Amino acid sequence: MSGKSNNVYKPKMAAFLIATIMLVLVMVVIVLSTILILSAGVKGTTTTTTASSYTPTWTTTPATTTTPAPVVTTTPSVTTTKKPDVPDTPIIPGADTVVMEKSQAGLGSLVLIDNQHFYTKEGLIRHPSLNASTASKLGFGALSGNTGHYKLRQGNLYLDLDARGAFNQMMADLAAISSGDVQVRNAYYYSADLTAITDQDSLETVEHSTGRVVDLEINQDGKIYPLNHPSLKATFYDWIVENCWKYGFIHLRDTSKYSTFRYIGVPHAAALHKDAQMNFSTYLTVVTAYNFDNRMKVTDANGAEWWIYYVKAESDVVNIPVLGDESVYQISGDNQGGFIVAIDSSKFAK
Repeated sequence: MSGKSNNVYKPKMAAFLIATIMLVLVMVVIVLSTILILSAGVKGTTTTTTASSYTPTWTTTPATTTTPAPVVTTTPSVTTTKKPDVPDTPIIPGADTVVMEKSQAGLGSLVLIDNQHFYTKEGLIRHPSLNASTASKLGFGALSGNTGHYKLRQGNLYLDLDARGAFNQMMADLAAISSGDVQVRNAYYYSADLTAITDQDSLETVEHSTGRVVDLEINQDGKIYPLNHPSLKATFYDWIVENCWKYGFIHLRDTSKYSTFRYIGVPHAAALHKDAQMNFSTYLTVVTAYNFDNRMKVTDANGAEWWIYYVKAESDVVNIPVLGDESVYQISGDNQGGFIVAIDSSKFAK
């Protein structure tokens, strides 16, 4: 009985072992499968993260390649806005402004007077009626022959104060090398109608109304001769014509009885003397090409350099740039709608 029982038990034990081994294998397979699945999931997550972090780095590259375009476009603007340099023109800071009215462009030592450009100044009266008080209101002063430097054809002759001072100095210098036989025939006199310039006589009348024009003749031993009389020409006429620019005068004309000179100021007379081919009206046109930043430069007989420029009267009130004070600059209208400024640079503190 006992031998039979042992044989039956052995097959059962074998089956139990096989089942156990199979179960273990199944468990191993399940564990391995789970590990593989989890591993695959981790790899997928890493790949996604790497791809997303790479994308911003790549997209920034095109943006940097477009930046040179604005740099190229700015180059022409710099070239076109550059202002040309003005050679040899002193640029001095601290300019002041003188305010003038447009109507004042018709007054001053440089006014053009002809049958298209008339002259108007308030307060003009007949010269026989002038006295010290009325003349002073016009800015005039009486000429005096008592110095011995020149003679007067008649009393009561007046000139603009600037013109009178320059004329007296010129006659004093002439008298130092010759006798005082030059005589003033006419200076200021009155024009009843300043707009009636129809011939040479009426033009001369209006010119004399400025107080800056003087007619000269010779009075030698009581006998009257024209300034350019052949026997006296070298002594008086030639010297005045050759030197009047140094004092601010220009030679206007000669007649059979007298010679006429006009005061326009030292810098402008020096400019006309420098170019003998240029007359007064041409000079007034030439000077309009100059402004405060691009000034004409003229040297007078004393070596002083003057800066000359033009300011157009474009409105009723005109702002004129100047340097220094009134002892340094001169302003005159041209009677054509503008002002001409001259600055004595030798007096301006650089």
